[in-house]
Amino acid sequence: MSSDTPQHNRSRWLLIASLSLNVLLIAAIAGAFLNADRHQQRAPGLPPIVKLISDALPEEARDTLRVRLHEEFGRTGFGNRRMAARGEGEIVTLLAADTLDEAALRDALNRQRSQITTIYTLASESLVSEISAMPQADRQALAERLRQALADRRDRRNGPQNGDGRKDRSGPPE
Repeated sequence: MSSDTPQHNRSRWLLIASLSLNVLLIAAIAGAFLNADRHQQRAPGLPPIVKLISDALPEEARDTLRVRLHEEFGRTGFGNRRMAARGEGEIVTLLAADTLDEAALRDALNRQRSQITTIYTLASESLVSEISAMPQADRQALAERLRQALADRRDRRNGPQNGDGRKDRSGPPE
Protein backbone atom coordinates (compact mmCIF):
# COMPACT_ATOMS: atom_id res chain seq x y z
CA MET A 1 0.00 0.00 0.00
CA SER A 2 1.38 3.40 -0.96
CA SER A 3 2.24 5.95 1.73
CA ASP A 4 0.38 8.59 -0.31
CA THR A 5 -3.09 7.33 0.53
CA PRO A 6 -5.78 10.00 1.06
CA GLN A 7 -5.83 9.16 4.78
CA HIS A 8 -2.04 9.59 5.05
CA ASN A 9 -2.14 12.90 3.15
CA ARG A 10 -5.00 14.14 5.34
CA SER A 11 -3.09 13.22 8.49
CA ARG A 12 0.02 14.93 7.18
CA TRP A 13 -1.89 18.15 6.45
CA LEU A 14 -3.60 18.06 9.83
CA LEU A 15 -0.22 17.67 11.49
CA ILE A 16 1.23 20.54 9.47
CA ALA A 17 -1.76 22.75 10.34
CA SER A 18 -1.49 21.84 14.02
CA LEU A 19 2.26 22.51 14.02
CA SER A 20 1.77 25.84 12.30
CA LEU A 21 -0.82 27.00 14.83
CA ASN A 22 1.32 25.93 17.76
CA VAL A 23 4.42 27.62 16.36
CA LEU A 24 2.40 30.82 15.81
CA LEU A 25 1.13 30.68 19.37
CA ILE A 26 4.62 30.13 20.74
CA ALA A 27 5.96 32.95 18.55
CA ALA A 28 3.25 35.30 19.82
CA ILE A 29 4.18 34.57 23.41
CA ALA A 30 7.88 34.92 22.64
CA GLY A 31 7.13 38.25 20.94
CA ALA A 32 5.32 39.44 24.05
CA PHE A 33 8.41 38.60 26.11
CA LEU A 34 10.72 40.42 23.72
CA ASN A 35 8.53 43.53 23.49
CA ALA A 36 7.87 43.79 27.22
CA ASP A 37 9.09 46.83 29.08
CA ARG A 38 12.42 45.53 30.36
CA HIS A 39 12.22 47.68 33.50
CA GLN A 40 8.82 46.40 34.53
CA GLN A 41 8.49 43.09 36.29
CA ARG A 42 5.69 41.09 34.67
CA ALA A 43 4.45 37.57 34.53
CA PRO A 44 5.52 35.56 31.48
CA GLY A 45 3.26 34.89 28.56
CA LEU A 46 0.11 36.71 29.61
CA PRO A 47 -2.63 36.44 27.00
CA PRO A 48 -3.29 39.80 25.29
CA ILE A 49 -6.70 40.46 26.87
CA VAL A 50 -5.40 39.57 30.34
CA LYS A 51 -2.44 41.91 29.77
CA LEU A 52 -4.78 44.72 28.63
CA ILE A 53 -7.04 44.28 31.66
CA SER A 54 -4.12 44.10 34.09
CA ASP A 55 -2.61 47.23 32.54
CA ALA A 56 -5.95 49.02 33.01
CA LEU A 57 -6.06 48.17 36.73
CA PRO A 58 -5.21 50.89 39.24
CA GLU A 59 -1.48 50.82 40.05
CA GLU A 60 -1.90 49.25 43.49
CA ALA A 61 -4.15 46.45 42.17
CA ARG A 62 -1.78 45.91 39.22
CA ASP A 63 1.17 45.57 41.60
CA THR A 64 -0.76 43.11 43.79
CA LEU A 65 -1.70 41.07 40.73
CA ARG A 66 1.87 41.10 39.43
CA VAL A 67 3.22 39.83 42.76
CA ARG A 68 0.52 37.14 42.94
CA LEU A 69 1.28 35.96 39.40
CA HIS A 70 5.03 35.86 40.00
CA GLU A 71 4.49 33.85 43.17
CA GLU A 72 2.13 31.46 41.39
CA PHE A 73 4.29 31.09 38.29
CA GLY A 74 7.36 30.59 40.45
CA ARG A 75 5.58 27.96 42.57
CA THR A 76 4.39 26.00 39.54
CA GLY A 77 7.62 26.39 37.58
CA PHE A 78 5.87 27.92 34.59
CA GLY A 79 7.74 31.17 35.07
CA ASN A 80 11.02 29.41 34.37
CA ARG A 81 12.24 30.68 31.00
CA ARG A 82 14.86 27.93 30.83
CA MET A 83 12.09 25.34 30.95
CA ALA A 84 10.27 27.08 28.09
CA ALA A 85 13.50 27.37 26.11
CA ARG A 86 14.17 23.64 26.57
CA GLY A 87 10.74 22.89 25.13
CA GLU A 88 11.37 25.18 22.17
CA GLY A 89 14.83 23.65 21.68
CA GLU A 90 13.30 20.19 21.68
CA ILE A 91 10.89 21.24 18.92
CA VAL A 92 13.73 22.67 16.84
CA THR A 93 15.75 19.46 17.30
CA LEU A 94 12.80 17.33 16.25
CA LEU A 95 12.15 19.46 13.17
CA ALA A 96 15.81 19.33 12.14
CA ALA A 97 16.13 15.54 12.47
CA ASP A 98 16.72 13.47 9.35
CA THR A 99 13.51 11.58 10.04
CA LEU A 100 10.55 13.36 11.60
CA ASP A 101 9.27 11.65 14.74
CA GLU A 102 5.66 12.79 14.48
CA ALA A 103 4.65 11.37 17.86
CA ALA A 104 7.53 13.10 19.67
CA LEU A 105 6.83 16.39 17.89
CA ARG A 106 3.14 16.15 18.70
CA ASP A 107 4.01 15.44 22.37
CA ALA A 108 6.42 18.40 22.53
CA LEU A 109 3.83 20.74 21.03
CA ASN A 110 1.16 19.41 23.37
CA ARG A 111 3.44 20.10 26.35
CA GLN A 112 3.92 23.68 25.12
CA ARG A 113 0.16 24.11 24.65
CA SER A 114 -0.45 22.67 28.13
CA GLN A 115 2.00 25.18 29.62
CA ILE A 116 0.28 28.04 27.79
CA THR A 117 -3.13 26.87 28.97
CA THR A 118 -1.92 26.64 32.56
CA ILE A 119 -0.42 30.15 32.40
CA TYR A 120 -3.67 31.51 30.95
CA THR A 121 -5.73 29.79 33.65
CA LEU A 122 -3.51 31.01 36.50
CA ALA A 123 -3.48 34.56 35.13
CA SER A 124 -7.25 34.60 34.55
CA GLU A 125 -8.04 33.26 38.01
CA SER A 126 -5.72 35.79 39.66
CA LEU A 127 -7.24 38.60 37.63
CA VAL A 128 -10.82 37.59 38.51
CA SER A 129 -9.86 37.40 42.18
CA GLU A 130 -8.34 40.88 42.08
CA ILE A 131 -11.27 42.42 40.19
CA SER A 132 -13.93 40.79 42.35
CA ALA A 133 -12.43 42.55 45.40
CA MET A 134 -12.92 45.96 43.73
CA PRO A 135 -15.85 48.25 44.54
CA GLN A 136 -18.36 48.80 41.71
CA ALA A 137 -17.11 52.33 40.96
CA ASP A 138 -13.56 51.03 40.55
CA ARG A 139 -14.77 48.23 38.26
CA GLN A 140 -16.66 50.76 36.14
CA ALA A 141 -13.54 52.92 35.92
CA LEU A 142 -11.57 49.79 34.96
CA ALA A 143 -14.13 49.02 32.24
CA GLU A 144 -13.73 52.53 30.83
CA ARG A 145 -9.91 52.31 30.84
CA LEU A 146 -10.13 48.89 29.15
CA ARG A 147 -12.60 50.24 26.57
CA GLN A 148 -10.13 53.02 25.78
CA ALA A 149 -7.16 50.62 25.63
CA LEU A 150 -9.05 48.36 23.21
CA ALA A 151 -9.98 51.36 21.05
CA ASP A 152 -6.36 52.55 21.07
CA ARG A 153 -5.13 49.09 20.08
CA ARG A 154 -7.72 48.87 17.31
CA ASP A 155 -6.74 52.33 16.05
CA ARG A 156 -3.05 51.39 16.00
CA ARG A 157 -3.91 48.32 13.93
CA ASN A 158 -6.64 49.65 11.65
CA GLY A 159 -6.72 53.41 11.92
CA PRO A 160 -9.50 55.39 13.66
CA GLN A 161 -13.06 54.00 13.45
CA ASN A 162 -16.50 55.61 13.49
CA GLY A 163 -18.91 54.58 16.22
CA ASP A 164 -20.39 52.00 13.84
CA GLY A 165 -17.04 50.22 13.42
CA ARG A 166 -16.24 51.55 9.94
CA LYS A 167 -13.01 53.42 9.24
CA ASP A 168 -13.26 57.14 9.89
CA ARG A 169 -12.81 58.83 6.53
CA SER A 170 -13.87 62.28 7.72
CA GLY A 171 -10.30 63.57 7.87
CA PRO A 172 -9.12 66.68 6.11
CA PRO A 173 -10.06 66.93 2.42
CA GLU A 174 -7.38 65.82 0.00
